[in-house]
Amino acid sequence: MKNKKKNRVAALVALSVIAVLLVGACAAWWFAVRVRDAGAPDEKVMPVRILWFEQYSADAVAHIAEAFTEETGIPVIIEQVSVPKFQAIAQQELASGYPRFDLLVGDSQWLGYGVENGYYEDLTAFVSEHKILGTFSEAAAKGYGEYPDGSGTYYTVPFGANTIVYAYRSDWFENPAEQAAFKERYGRDLAVPRTYAELRDIAQFFYRPADGRYGIVFPASPTYDVVSMLFGSILFGYGGSWGDRATCVADGHINNDGAVAALELYRDLYQYAPPEAGGYAYAPAWDRFFKGDVAMEMNFITHIGNNPYASSTSFFSGLFGPASRDAQLAGQGVSLVTGARNRDGALKFLDWWVTYETQLAFAEEGGLTTFRRVTASQRFKEHTPYNEAYAQSIEHVRDFWNVPRYSELLAISQLHLHDYLMSVSTSTEAAEQTLATILAQWQPILATACKK
Repeated sequence: MKNKKKNRVAALVALSVIAVLLVGACAAWWFAVRVRDAGAPDEKVMPVRILWFEQYSADAVAHIAEAFTEETGIPVIIEQVSVPKFQAIAQQELASGYPRFDLLVGDSQWLGYGVENGYYEDLTAFVSEHKILGTFSEAAAKGYGEYPDGSGTYYTVPFGANTIVYAYRSDWFENPAEQAAFKERYGRDLAVPRTYAELRDIAQFFYRPADGRYGIVFPASPTYDVVSMLFGSILFGYGGSWGDRATCVADGHINNDGAVAALELYRDLYQYAPPEAGGYAYAPAWDRFFKGDVAMEMNFITHIGNNPYASSTSFFSGLFGPASRDAQLAGQGVSLVTGARNRDGALKFLDWWVTYETQLAFAEEGGLTTFRRVTASQRFKEHTPYNEAYAQSIEHVRDFWNVPRYSELLAISQLHLHDYLMSVSTSTEAAEQTLATILAQWQPILATACKK
């Protein structure tokens, strides 16, 4: 009897142990399923890596990309580098043949450099499939992505858009005493300018250095592309251009009568700026305007900072010259780099990026989209004080050279345009000579820049 009793006890103990083990196994399985379903990271999922420079739009993309990760399980990492180091780091990585990023948000001028060196994948089929032309601003889509000009071949899609807008002190414009004085001097009402000539008159009117007031400020630094980009809109408005990008012919474009008139007006504007303005890059020029002693600002909008005069600052765009209202394009398209480590994930990200829902979310975060259904909406125009001005300008944009040797062309225009602005001569001959010098130094470069 004792043996039978011991056997029964032993069997019960064994069954209890087995039951505990089964319960433990079930609990472990249940916990694993819960962790998986809660979205625990899978170490096997490779992230999509994007390289861009430091700016609020990059932060906006990083935030809305959380939705992409939630949908697909693919993490998105946006590496932001400082603006002065951006070009060097991007081009060093591309040249390595094994870049650490899958997508590059590269300057529009870099397009030919990236294509001709085999660094960017052809996205023509993607652009066609997603109807980028027309869905997005066509001028911007072509400016960021088509290479060579007129070829119908695309290597980027619009991403970090940017163009010229103007800010002004609305309280100064609305002051009855200022209005009366302006009308007496110029014979018309003091109002938001529609033309570059009117812009110059208003800058001249408010220029009172003895009283600590200035007419206009804009970036005019000789570094990278600053002084050239701010000249671009005026150049287009007066019937000049950087040149024919399809043929690489600059003669008759950069040096025609309209270009000369544009350069003279550009220098006129500079005479009504604060004395230190010739050294300002983009963001510092906005900061200078926001000190509160300048009537107007001409600048690219993505570099705008904090505005202590927000209640008395308004924005406008779309200035006309005698020939056009075209504005200088700035900003970046996004390219799929050759050798991308997560090519499939990058293409999924681009599929997600070009949708209306994503572009709307980007705009709600303060990003500057070129998606027409968004930019045409009243909701977008009222989202920031400058969105409406931006939406008008982005439909009328043209760009600088985007051939592989763009940096050499840019260095030449930077040097001579800055020297002209800083010179004491205001003669037409000085403007003509400046443009003739740029053309002469450009021509040997352009002679081999385009495919024949």
